[in-house]
Parts: sequence; structure tokens; C-alpha cells
Amino acid sequence: MTDINCRLCGSFDTEVLRRRKFAPIKGVSFIDEYEIRVCRRCGFGFAAGIPEQDEFDRYYAEQSKYDGSIDYGKESERDFSAYVNLIGRYKPDRNTAVAEIGCGTSGLLNALRMSGYNNLTGADPSQSCVDYITRRYGINGVRATLNSLDAGAGAFGVLIMIGVLEHIRELNRSMRKIHSLLSPGGLLLTDVPDVRNFNAVRTPPFQEFSIEHINYFSAGSLANLASINGFSQTETAELSNGGVVSVMLKTETAGDLVPSYDDKRCLEEYIRQSESVDKTVLESIKPYYQKPVVVWGAGTYARHLLADGALNGCDLVAVVDNSPHYQNGSVEFKGSPIRVTGPAELAAPPDVPIIIASQFYQDEIASMIKKDLGLENPIVTLFKL
Repeated sequence: MTDINCRLCGSFDTEVLRRRKFAPIKGVSFIDEYEIRVCRRCGFGFAAGIPEQDEFDRYYAEQSKYDGSIDYGKESERDFSAYVNLIGRYKPDRNTAVAEIGCGTSGLLNALRMSGYNNLTGADPSQSCVDYITRRYGINGVRATLNSLDAGAGAFGVLIMIGVLEHIRELNRSMRKIHSLLSPGGLLLTDVPDVRNFNAVRTPPFQEFSIEHINYFSAGSLANLASINGFSQTETAELSNGGVVSVMLKTETAGDLVPSYDDKRCLEEYIRQSESVDKTVLESIKPYYQKPVVVWGAGTYARHLLADGALNGCDLVAVVDNSPHYQNGSVEFKGSPIRVTGPAELAAPPDVPIIIASQFYQDEIASMIKKDLGLENPIVTLFKL
């Protein structure tokens, strides 16, 4: 493993807190395992043993969560007023050039448009998202990642990255690119999951250490990221579910690191809580050992269960997922490939239990099985909601 050095400060003095494994899906997976490490020098937590940035960019271009979505505009129903107000306080000129990196379907850019901002750009690796914001909102859409975005120096007065920095392997290289894209005094607005709130947000065990989340931030580590890359973090706020919003202004000089050692304690507490919930999930699965089962879900948590052995006692006959990206791929289980099918293809006998390996959509999936598909199979849910 060559990337054990801290992704923020570069120190090789790092320690392993836990290892993560995911059952690979042939044709889809690009990460099967990694280590959660924390830096002893600056306190930053990150995933080590992961692919290069180019592979992440390719994955997001091909596996957009919006592709194939029934309701593309669901994100637009969110309330983005707090973000708009923050940007308005620092950059009130509605002619300011604003770009959102990783914009998705960009309800935020639309909210800025509705508040009078008229020079907007949305960049996303998914062509579907680019086409959507152009067609629906008339916003300039560009198919690009941060590092491939072709814009001149000082092109933007505001850059927005909501739920993006936790996905970026080359943090400092990306921050240098952001610095070059911003005009003097330009604003970078970010929102990322906050390690201090990992335990407070109801998610499946280890969900914050997902296939895609590879950086684990706090307000302190964000301040360090800003400082060493020529930004001043002027404000932080909690505007989203468990996240920390950071307002960074471009400066001309780099600052010093201030260690954020409490991040390690937060990560360790999250690991302990996740392990405890995982044990409860295992007890829910044990009654189905040595029996045929269907697993509904091929996402992070399902692949965690398949890789860590919680389902090894079962006779897995099928894996089902709604996402077209997973369908027709295959999961390796006990040395044999199990094809991932769509719901309409599920053909298990009615006495075979269906284990729903999803917390976020557990109730919706159960309803689909009974009402939409009309199946009489026993349903096994793993989480008390």
C-alpha cells in the first residue's frame, strides 16, 4: 500500500483504525477494500489503499445516482435558502460568476437563479445531469470534474461544492485548482459530513466509510485544508443533516496547520457504535442460516454484509437492486457469481425470505415487494426505524 501518508498534511505518521471490505460487483466495483487511517500529526481521518483520482472520476461519470431516476427533480424540493443567504452575504452582486462542482440536478443553482444570480454554471461528470439543468433551468451545464473543468484563471467569484470534498482523493491538488479558478477574494462554499456528527445521524453501520466517502472532515480539518492552500475559513455552520458548511475566502498566502486531534476520538466512537449495530443485524440474519434467501440491495451496506461474512451462513439464491447500474453485474459469493437482477426479474419461490439490506429505503422496498410486485415471500428487515 503506497498511499498511507496523510491526504491533508502529507505525514507518513498515520495509524489504522479499521479495515473495510466490500463484495465486488463485476463490471461496477472499483473499490473492494481500504483502511481507515488517522494522521498523528494533524488529526485528519482518511481512507488509504484506494484507486487514483482518475478512477473515481470515471466511476462518477458512469454511475451517477441520478441516471435512471424516476424523479430527477426531487433534489429541487430541498430548501436551499440558507446556502443562498450565505453566498448573498459575501457576494451580493447578482452578476458574480458562480459555478457548482458536482452539481447533480442542482436545486441550489436554481435557487440562486430565482434569487437573481444570472451568471451560473453547473459542472458534473454525468451527462444526464448536465442535460437536465440546461433543459429545465436554462443554466449553463458542463460535463466535467473539478480537475477537468476548462475555465480560465479567476473565472469565478464563487465556487460551490456540496457533498464533494469527501469524495476527492487528491485534496491539495484540487484545492490548488479551486484557488486558480477563483478571482481575488473569491468564495469557496463547501458542505461535507462532519465526523463530530457521524453518530448522531441515523445511517446503516459504517455508512460514513462507504465506497465513495474517503475523507472524514471536521471544522478543524477543513480550516487546515483551507489554510495550507491559500484560503481563510471565515465561517462554519451546520445547515444540513449532520454536515458542516465552510465558507472559505481566497487569499494570497498559505497559513499553518492547527492539529484537530479530537477527530480520532469521534471516528473511534463511530466505529464502536457501528460494530454494536452490526451485531444486532447479525442476530436478525442468523435465523435464516442454512436456508435459501434473496438479498435486496447491492449498495454499500449489502456489499459490506456479503464481504464481512454476516450472510455466509445463508444460501444466497438472488441479489436484487433497483439501480440499473448494478443490474446484470454479478456478486461473488462463496466462490460463485450471483447475478444482480432488477425487481421485475425476481423469480424466487414464495417461501424464500427476502432480506432487505437497506436502511434508507427499507419501508419503500417492503411496500414494493408486497404491493407493486405482488410477492408473498417473507420479508426480513434489519433496522428498526
